[in-house]
Amino acid sequence: MQLRGTPLVIISKLQELDKEKEYICDIKEKKQKRTLDQNAYYWQLLGQFAEWGKVSKLKLHREMVANYSVGIKDTFTLKPIEYDYRNEERKIYYRALGKFYKNKKGKEFQWHCEVKGTSEMNTEEFANIIEGLINEIKGSEAPIETLTPSELVIIKENSKRKEIQNENCDK
Repeated sequence: MQLRGTPLVIISKLQELDKEKEYICDIKEKKQKRTLDQNAYYWQLLGQFAEWGKVSKLKLHREMVANYSVGIKDTFTLKPIEYDYRNEERKIYYRALGKFYKNKKGKEFQWHCEVKGTSEMNTEEFANIIEGLINEIKGSEAPIETLTPSELVIIKENSKRKEIQNENCDK
């Protein structure tokens, strides 16, 4: 069961539960999903960088998410070392973690954790992906103009302002 709403709504729904049973509950603050401005800027930059590097946008996107996503899920999987998460057809992203393991046949595996895709990210998490992309562009020789840190702050502030407006509309 998943409950969403204000504390009063959630409490009233909790009071309907069987009082004889035990439950486990996680409470998280609802955060605004990435903004359209963030998304448009990211895909514009990603497209230019992919074209410059002669790689597909999808492959580069998967790499950015795997390397810069801060939203790690509770899913860990052993995958073969030669496994390339960027070729996944599904919208599931993995980040390789540390130690290698060998099975009885000598095949090597490595732990991977599942990370959030960009459509699941809030504005702060998505800002991390954009900053990672900008750092990759600046670290390359790509002739691509990026926003300055102060311009990125403006996008973040606008995102926060929109988040507050949306919260006020929900009340």
